[in-house]
Amino acid sequence: MQKILRFHIVFFLVFFIAVSCSTRKDKFLNRKYHAMTTEYNILYNGELAFQKGLSEINDKYEDNYWEVLQIEPLTIEEGKLDVPIYKKKSKKSKKAEEDSKKLTSFELAEEKAVKAVQKHSMKIGGEERNSRIDEAFLLLGKSRYYTSRFVPALEAFKYVVENYPEASLIDETIVWKAKTNIRMQNEGLAIESLDKLLEKEKLSKGILEDIYTTKALAYKQLDTVHLVIKNLHKAVVESEDPQKKARNLFILGQIYRQENNLSNSQKSFQDII
Repeated sequence: MQKILRFHIVFFLVFFIAVSCSTRKDKFLNRKYHAMTTEYNILYNGELAFQKGLSEINDKYEDNYWEVLQIEPLTIEEGKLDVPIYKKKSKKSKKAEEDSKKLTSFELAEEKAVKAVQKHSMKIGGEERNSRIDEAFLLLGKSRYYTSRFVPALEAFKYVVENYPEASLIDETIVWKAKTNIRMQNEGLAIESLDKLLEKEKLSKGILEDIYTTKALAYKQLDTVHLVIKNLHKAVVESEDPQKKARNLFILGQIYRQENNLSNSQKSFQDII
């Protein structure tokens, strides 16, 4: 009797997994299985690699305090190819494992993001049914951004904006898309998209801080000082991140000093304290 019971349990589990694994069936089990697998396995590892890459950037980056600090502390690497680094490899290939170990943190994050899309996308009837795929594309774009490969990064962000307009991460993706456009010297497009986003109701303070900081980055690139100051002030007001707030206040202090506005400069530095 116990053998028969165990047989039925094993049979049920195998049947459940087989049915759930299909990416072509728009069923509750299929959607939940692929969403869970995407989030808790591939994307989790990809996000860990991405955060490690950010830590490496922060550790290596050195500010020059004799000049006005960069609004976004990022060194742009010249000569990067605007093509994906990820290449599909055989699961059992020893060389594939060795190649994977040679990837940088951001390249590994990109690899995981692509894998999440390839294995768990459930595009049925022109609509994506896996609720976590937008996260994979966002991770993909950010990983490419931090390796100075802005054309493919922009493609990833645009894909989310065009295909997942109701996604939970859409506001964050629009900001990243704008940042990428700024790096590609499309400041006008970036500012326009951010102004449109500001028309939306109930934006979180974190998103508002990122919007105004990104607009300041655009105006800094356009050498429009008064609008840099205006947007940095708004970013400080909305700030939820102490490090971003301190950096923006320090930059304000430096800019005011350049403009011979010593009282506002002193106030900005005092606010940091």
